[in-house]
Amino acid sequence: MRKLKFIITLMLIIVYNGSCYADTVPGSGVMPVNQVFAKFALTMGAVFLSVLIIWVGLYIFKGYVKDQYEKARSKMMATDSNETPKNVDEAVVSFINKNKL
Repeated sequence: MRKLKFIITLMLIIVYNGSCYADTVPGSGVMPVNQVFAKFALTMGAVFLSVLIIWVGLYIFKGYVKDQYEKARSKMMATDSNETPKNVDEAVVSFINKNKL
């Protein structure tokens, strides 16, 4: 909360002191306050849009990966066993089956 207050205070000091320099107003070298806020709003809109696109992409990817993971897990659980082999022959057969050799 303190950081947010500090950032807002710093932005207001910069804007109201006229220290936002740019070449948008010929001759004055100072950007008007409404243009500063318009550019800031445009930038925040672009950030929001990027976050939204990334979130939707990850949501779709998560659904796809979760489905693939569940399919692979159910297939593995159907054929896999965690029992310890009783002899060398069972161990070799289990190794071949698990590694699909």
